[in-house]
Formats: sequence, structure tokens, C-alpha cells
Amino acid sequence: MSEMSWQELSFVVNAEQVEDLSNMLEMFLAQSITSENAGVDEFYEVAFPGKPNWNKVTITALFSADIDLAPIVDFIHLKCRSESDGEIPTRIQKLVDQDWVRVWLDSFVPIKVGADLWVCPSWCEPVEPTQRNIILDPGLAFGTGTHETTNMCLAWLADQDLSEQCILDYGSGSGILAIAAILSGASNADAVDIDPLAVEACQENAARNGMSEKLKARLPEDLPNGKYPLVIANI
Repeated sequence: MSEMSWQELSFVVNAEQVEDLSNMLEMFLAQSITSENAGVDEFYEVAFPGKPNWNKVTITALFSADIDLAPIVDFIHLKCRSESDGEIPTRIQKLVDQDWVRVWLDSFVPIKVGADLWVCPSWCEPVEPTQRNIILDPGLAFGTGTHETTNMCLAWLADQDLSEQCILDYGSGSGILAIAAILSGASNADAVDIDPLAVEACQENAARNGMSEKLKARLPEDLPNGKYPLVIANI
């Protein structure tokens, strides 16, 4: 096999063809299948229930490099062309195998939340060292502050006075919200996640921010019984 370890195959089809096309791509051993709006006027917020109101959809499938895509393309064109407005736009792209997590993290830059709270990647110098800084390396855990719901929680925490409170961050991911709570005055925080990799990342971020004594990361079964005046659940 060459250094190109993956192939990306994309089609633009009518919305009513998406389900059948996805089933065909799965039958042909696609490793993943995603869909996105191929138009310019439709809007869809994933947080709302229901289905997106898209007319044209781009379906993208990921295949290993040793699969011959030509017969797959021919078969799909034959099956779908009659339901399309003429030809089906198709694209094949080869992808270099690499550390995809680290590629994504390259786009993670310091962000400011509220008046004086910053989320700063561990590999960057803080923009404002005298302000409140969360030094973060999410590893394989969710939570960098860029996602809308995480950012909303951070913005709320940034304005709170949590003096002497013990808080629970349920579904903690990287631990970003628990760290923000402590920076807002919480005396200590329990961070809980079902993913052992998230627990590990949270422990490392607690140490990175000098909070190992105040922030304890746990799996759900290890959480002690008790009550909390504040529970954060960004799940």
C-alpha cells in the first residue's frame, strides 16, 4: 500500500436520495459516511430536533486505499442518475494518513471568554498572563471552549462568584469547566466522565493548572455520595 492510506469519495445528490446512497456506501465498506448541505440558502442548527431542510446534499464516504472506487462510482451513478437532475457531481480525493487529532489541534488558539477568562493551549504563551488563564491540552477528550455550548457555560462561569462552593462537572471531558469554576472561586470540584481517556486528560489539565488538590477526576462509579450546590452538565 502506498503512503496514501485513505480515499475520500463525495457525491452531490438530492435530499431524498441520501438514505439509499448512504446504505449503498455502507454496503461497499465505507469506513465513515457524513452529509452536509450542498446548497447556499438552507440553514440547520443541529441542536434543534428534526431533520435539516436541505435540497442538495453532499455525501462523503471514507475508504481504505486498497479499495477500487471505479466500480463503486459506476454502480452509484447507474442507480441514482435517474432520480437526479442529470449527472451526479462526484469527487475522489486521496488523504495522507496522519495524526488527525493533532492536525485538528493545530487550529486551537487562545480564546477569550467574558471580561478576563482565557482558554490557552498548553503549547502557547498566555495572551494576558495577569488575567485568569485555563492552560489546556484536551488530548482525546472533548472540551476546548470553541464549541457553542462549552463557550456558553464558560461565559456563565466567568461571571459567577463561586466562593467556597464544591461543584460537580458531570460529563467533564477535558475538565475545562471544572477548572473555570475553580478560577471563579470554587473551593474544589469533582469531574466525572465515562471515558477513561477523558479522566486522564482532566487529571493532566488539573496538574497543568496547579489544581490537583482541588480538582478530582473520576469515573461515575468512583464518585462519592453527596450533594453539590452547583452541577455543570455540558453533555
